Amino acid sequence: MKKTFFLGLSLIAVLCFAGISASFGNDEKLCVPMGVILLSAPGQAEQKNAPVNFHHSKHFMYECRKCHHKWEGNTENLSCGTSNCHDLSSNPRAEGKKVTPDTAYRYFKNAYHNQCIGCHKANKEKNAKLESSKKVLKANLQNPGPTGCVECHPRQK
Repeated sequence: MKKTFFLGLSLIAVLCFAGISASFGNDEKLCVPMGVILLSAPGQAEQKNAPVNFHHSKHFMYECRKCHHKWEGNTENLSCGTSNCHDLSSNPRAEGKKVTPDTAYRYFKNAYHNQCIGCHKANKEKNAKLESSKKVLKANLQNPGPTGCVECHPRQK
């Protein structure tokens, strides 16, 4: 009886340890970068303006897939410059190529500007509507984020 008890207890311990190890393994894969991420032109693209200091942790109130739209939720998140994402380093329109919505967004500058500035402008409009409604707000309005060139791309000294 004691032998069966200890064998069962040992089996439970091994399974628990395996489960804990597996969960730690997933945590390592799904590491979320904190602080500031420097966004610059990918690959061979010419960097015309200063890189953008992107404050990743200020965007945690949004679902990850709002920006990481190809992420499956349980895999490592690849960079935006990964093949077939936002990997075009030149504007297809400027090169006289046929532009589809897919190719327009594959050009990194279009993707960032439309996604980032578009969201910030929408937040700014939402704040303006709330302010003009004369409603008593229970909390301060959310900072809408930058919408101008030098707010994101500070002048280089």
